[in-house]
Amino acid sequence: MQLVFVHADHLEFEAVTTAGEDLAETGGVPMEGRMKDCVAVFVTVEREDEADLDAVVRNASAEVRDVADQLNTRKVVLYPCAHLSDDLAAPNSATTVLRELQTELDADFEVLRAPFGWYKAIEVSSKGHPLSELSRHVTPEREADADAAERAPSEWKLAFPDGGTRDPIEAKEDDRVSDDLRVLIESEVEGETVSASEEPPHVELLQEQEFADYDDRSDADNFRWYPRGTLVRDLLVEHLDDLVVGYGGMPVETPAASDLDSR
Repeated sequence: MQLVFVHADHLEFEAVTTAGEDLAETGGVPMEGRMKDCVAVFVTVEREDEADLDAVVRNASAEVRDVADQLNTRKVVLYPCAHLSDDLAAPNSATTVLRELQTELDADFEVLRAPFGWYKAIEVSSKGHPLSELSRHVTPEREADADAAERAPSEWKLAFPDGGTRDPIEAKEDDRVSDDLRVLIESEVEGETVSASEEPPHVELLQEQEFADYDDRSDADNFRWYPRGTLVRDLLVEHLDDLVVGYGGMPVETPAASDLDSR
């Protein structure tokens, strides 16, 4: 499903001509309407949505609620639109989704729905602020399926400069693997790390050289870096980035965790 949101001063429509006798919705929906200070939701139901109509309605409802909350409005216009995709759902499926989406929203919003299967005269006035026009792509994926995909197991691979890859544990016997790299494999892949009560040896070295030390405002994996340590660290990072790019890779930066409650 494709959704386009317009935060509008007003939207007004009037059904003029049917797009086909078998397509036009004639009952349970107004043939004309107007709503002020609303979010207009232009809806295109796609073929992939037919795999699970209930799920796509639920997901679309969540998106509408999210946008309406951002825009601080409780008025919604659902406006069927066939021009946001080239892969449309069957008309009966699209009508079902629109009706059920309205039902999902009715409890918490004032909802006006334009009829499906009509050419309509429309007038819409956008408020024109940065969030006044938004778009969303909604799929019929259920939350449990998404969670399972997020929990899919990762796979370790050791990449060599020639482009080849090997399982890191098997690669420990490879002549190209240095002793330091074997230690890294044992630590990161096999989990043979020091105990929680034993301080890693590099921490003492960092402290002795006045490169870095612990910071009470952060967790134990993060340090306060002093000027000398910052210089050495950044030069090493720059060198490693150059090596990675030279091998055809792309650097990735991960976030550092902090205890915000201590601030």
